[in-house]
Amino acid sequence: MSLSAKSLITSISLSLSLLSALPSLVSAHAHVTNINIHGQDFPGYPSDNPGGAPASSIAWTVNVPDNTFVRDYSNPDIICHKQAVPGKSSATVEAGGSVEFQWTAWPTHQGPVVDYMAECPGKCEEVDKTQLKWFKVAEQGLMSTTGCNVKGNTGCWALDKLIQAGNKWSVQVPSGLKAGNYVMRHEVINLDFPGQSQNYPACVNLVVTGGGSSVPNGVVGTSLYTGQEKGLNFIIYDMKSDATYPIPGPPVATMDGGSGGTYGSDVAASISNETTSAGAVSECSSGKLARKWVA
Repeated sequence: MSLSAKSLITSISLSLSLLSALPSLVSAHAHVTNINIHGQDFPGYPSDNPGGAPASSIAWTVNVPDNTFVRDYSNPDIICHKQAVPGKSSATVEAGGSVEFQWTAWPTHQGPVVDYMAECPGKCEEVDKTQLKWFKVAEQGLMSTTGCNVKGNTGCWALDKLIQAGNKWSVQVPSGLKAGNYVMRHEVINLDFPGQSQNYPACVNLVVTGGGSSVPNGVVGTSLYTGQEKGLNFIIYDMKSDATYPIPGPPVATMDGGSGGTYGSDVAASISNETTSAGAVSECSSGKLARKWVA
């Protein structure tokens, strides 16, 4: 077979994969329904039912009735989602403690999960989101090049892990972080459409207690991404066994006692280099994440 014929077959195969993925991509997405800290539940913002929002919440208010995504990285909507307004209260968490985000059911999207924090100069309830300086505390991307859902040869991703865990994701507040008022930015990035990544950020207000003396340098939200990063234009289809994935955004910040959260250091994840989530890799490669395709 000639080289041109092989290229044509590869192109047709990729196109069919993209078309088969289309129903899942355009029909349903997700939002955070609640946040659990030290066993206490705090309501998320019900973007699909604003009338049911609590009078006071640690979750930022957004205008996303269709659970859609953000793609304009220069627009302030990328910070905490569309028309985001700070939550009216804050939750206390110890440095080294965890914040768990519960999402509504995700369809079979795939991509990385990244988490940031930013110190508030005063009360987070009154902060100007465009002035917050974000530093990354955790990240997870490509966990295995072996597929782990019905989409086939697309690899196994952090979002697969989130779905397999009941649409939950836990983020550790760095133990070396200085006590103070912070906003945590939890983000899922869907890579199902090559060159058209879909970002789903969600923000909550926190009061961090204990900790060390670190407050890493950060960048404003509109400078986290440019849209040109390889990690935002990565093709998940026809995954190669030696593929690596560069997670977009700045590296995980270094603080007192080392780097940030428990899912860090996956900047160019491959199975041979994955050292922080070996258990998670075995979950993906064992086929435990097999599930029905949500159309």
